[in-house]
This record gives sequence, C-alpha cells and structure tokens, in this order.
Amino acid sequence: MKEKKILKNLLEFGIDLALTTEDENIYYALEFANFIQDSMMFDSLMTSESDIEIFSFEEKVLTVVIQNGTLTIQPHAEEGAFEAVLLILRFVSERHESIKESYIKLNTEESLKDDEDESEDDSEWIWYENILLK
Repeated sequence: MKEKKILKNLLEFGIDLALTTEDENIYYALEFANFIQDSMMFDSLMTSESDIEIFSFEEKVLTVVIQNGTLTIQPHAEEGAFEAVLLILRFVSERHESIKESYIKLNTEESLKDDEDESEDDSEWIWYENILLK
C-alpha cells in the first residue's frame, strides 16, 4: 500500500530537481532525453524544450516534463510505464549531481570567456583613448 502512495505522490507532485533557471531546465531536459535515447528498452522524443515523450516499441508510455525545477510524469500506457519510471528514478539518482555540476561549469566557462572579451574591449578602448589624448 505504501508503494501506491509513493507512486501517487510521484505522479501528483513530481521530483524537485532544484534547478534555478530556465536554461538549466532546458539543459537538464536535453541530458535526460539523451539518457533515455541511450537506453536499451526505451526511446525519447523532445516535443518542446521541456517535454520529453518516452516510447517503448513505438508506443508512447510516458511524457516527462521538466519545468520550474521539477520533473513531472504523465503516464499514457500501463505496459512499460513502471520500467520507465524506474529508469527515470535511476537517472535522477545517478546523474543529477553530475549534470548540475556540468551545467555550472559550462556557464562559468562561458561567463569567464565573456569577461575576457569585455576586458579586451576595455583595454582596446583605453589604448585608443591614450592615443587620442597624446
């Protein structure tokens, strides 16, 4: 009976992924879709930046929505749904932290690159200003 309540709560409330930005939600959804794509039993199709349909032998089993930092599940078929939910839980338990870390690292590298570009622009401006003042 406890398992039914857990599954009901999972379907009703989803999984709080603690994602903070829309870009992080999209990055996570892409990583999730790739993970499902690489599995042996399931296939995935992203129908939007937040919606991922999961198929088992060409039958749509679930739709996963990753939005506002939460992963929610919408079942479509009973056969294969339990295995798909287990795969989702495995993904979250095994890959969640590494995906969040890689997103942070990716954004840190991009922001450092942006800072370097800005500092180069600033130094060019200072150089031109010095030439004009002389």
